[in-house]
Amino acid sequence: MSKTNNFSIIIPAYNEEKLIANKLHQLARSLPKECTEVITVCNGCKDQTYSVAQNAINIITHSGVTQCNFLLVQLIQGCKITALNEGVKRSKNNTLILLDADIKILGSECAALVKILNSHSVMAASPKALFNFNNASWLVKKFYSTVSKSSYNQQHRIANVIALSPTAVDKLFPLPTVIADDAYIQRTITETHYHVSSELSYHFICPTTLLSTLKVQSRIIRGNLALKKRYPHLKAPKSYLPKLTVIDLAIFTSIKLMALTIAYIEIKLNVKKWHQDETSRK
Repeated sequence: MSKTNNFSIIIPAYNEEKLIANKLHQLARSLPKECTEVITVCNGCKDQTYSVAQNAINIITHSGVTQCNFLLVQLIQGCKITALNEGVKRSKNNTLILLDADIKILGSECAALVKILNSHSVMAASPKALFNFNNASWLVKKFYSTVSKSSYNQQHRIANVIALSPTAVDKLFPLPTVIADDAYIQRTITETHYHVSSELSYHFICPTTLLSTLKVQSRIIRGNLALKKRYPHLKAPKSYLPKLTVIDLAIFTSIKLMALTIAYIEIKLNVKKWHQDETSRK
């Protein structure tokens, strides 16, 4: 695997006016010299994400808090894949970190993830996800408590914060238009070439209501079904649940079945909408 210390961070942003300024300021305050650019790609935003991000970047640039170049791009089309592809096309580095706008992580932690990418000689790496469901309803807490303990989320979750080697970037990009972008990256890389780090972690803020959980879960299922149909050769890693109580199993199974039903209905109706969880964006 080719190795490098310099890297770029790419942030696709869709209707993230509530979070994007804090995200950029948080990164700027903690970026090491190895991160030479942060590229925010606003795509199809119907709110003030672009102007809020531009204002934050102006403040960062004039403050001199970092020498990193902050680049802002605006796309008419609301599509995460298009945003990622545009960010990669504009990047001056071959080692990348794909970072969801709603994930809190320091720039120094991104640099540490790149070092893990190099030290393990893998094509992709992610920190371990710590599921935060403190503000969720009782049912949702029960559901995500189970989800968080699955072998998939403990060992195979390449998502939300993804470091990619130059070899991986060449292999993956441009990404095809899929709903399940993280799953596509993970399955294309294959589990022998990625690493989920127990040394680094980030907080994944879960949906707080049953309705928002069903929307997110149905989107995940819809994306995985479409991925399986389009790329049957890409195999998902096997996932196992821990031993559950009868109540926990009933809640987990019921929510999954409801989400599956919604996903099939949306597929039949040719629904293309990306269900974004708004309950955690506060």
